[in-house]
Amino acid sequence: MSIFTARRLRSALFSSLLLTVLRFAVAHAQQKAASVLQPDKGKFSLLLDGKKVGQEDFEIAPSGAGWLARGSTTIKSDSGETKVTGNLTLQPDGSPIAYDWTSQTDKTNSAHIIFANGIAKITLEMQGARPYEQSLTFGALIINTPCWRVSMTGANAARNNFPF
Repeated sequence: MSIFTARRLRSALFSSLLLTVLRFAVAHAQQKAASVLQPDKGKFSLLLDGKKVGQEDFEIAPSGAGWLARGSTTIKSDSGETKVTGNLTLQPDGSPIAYDWTSQTDKTNSAHIIFANGIAKITLEMQGARPYEQSLTFGALIINTPCWRVSMTGANAARNNFPF
């Protein structure tokens, strides 16, 4: 498997996991009902050219006064196995509080994101490098599912670049 294909797979994996947990976070913007979230769990098979290359497991459940969405994805390729896990902590109305993810291959990478007052404060830790920190301002989270992209809109969104 080429480096380009492996990077594409990791990018798709991260996008898939992020979309799974973020779709629960944006539900509050689409509904004003008091009980926006419901417990759920499931599994997805990840296919590449019709061949199963991995699996994603997810669950959302009440946790204290809020909710916790968890996801775990494993991808197998010629270059080894990649495991990505993520936890999204939500307020009772579905608003995001924090998101943590970890990616494990031959190296371990992780991120911790805190959401407060329209600002996402991100700390990205890539093994072998110093932590990368950035704050993003957003007015709304937009999920574009046909393209598997997550966009942050707002005054500063256009000038933010991620190192991956």
